Amino acid sequence: MDEPIDIQTVSNGKPYGDDIVLQKGDNELLIPYGDEKDRDVTIKYFNDFVQPDYEVRWFTESLGNDTLGFTVLSGAEWAKLNDEFGADTVRYYFEPINLESNIFNLDMDEVFALLALRENSDGVNTDFSVQLDWITIKNKEKALTEQKEKGQIDLKQYMVAKQELQQIKDEFIATHGEME
Repeated sequence: MDEPIDIQTVSNGKPYGDDIVLQKGDNELLIPYGDEKDRDVTIKYFNDFVQPDYEVRWFTESLGNDTLGFTVLSGAEWAKLNDEFGADTVRYYFEPINLESNIFNLDMDEVFALLALRENSDGVNTDFSVQLDWITIKNKEKALTEQKEKGQIDLKQYMVAKQELQQIKDEFIATHGEME
């Protein structure tokens, strides 16, 4: 990095510990944690802070491991990789991070479903966030069926919720195509 980022901790009196403050030149950011310190929040706001000069991306091949990998490159370096290998291929391996990204908070069912979907994708619909949206829809379908089978909802509630979910699924497929 051309200009180093100064990282400081600031006491906040909260049970999770100190807050993190990033400073680069005249820019300063107190990472906005809520009631607890969260790795997703740290990485997302760090990435937002270093852009547009640099970008942090999640190395998605680390999905399912006990340690997740991240890569920081300049915008020019990401552009060069896109030119050399194609933007879809680069994105398949290095998922861009934004403030809406869900990185560390995936449950194991979502992780295993994403791994299976990625393994069988053959380069189709390889946008990680799109794949995660698809897994979320599938999990909602499964949960709805389980609620009906356990008697937690009656048939009318089930049919209404199933119809709403089918509309969401149809809109997803119209936009992104089939995922299975």
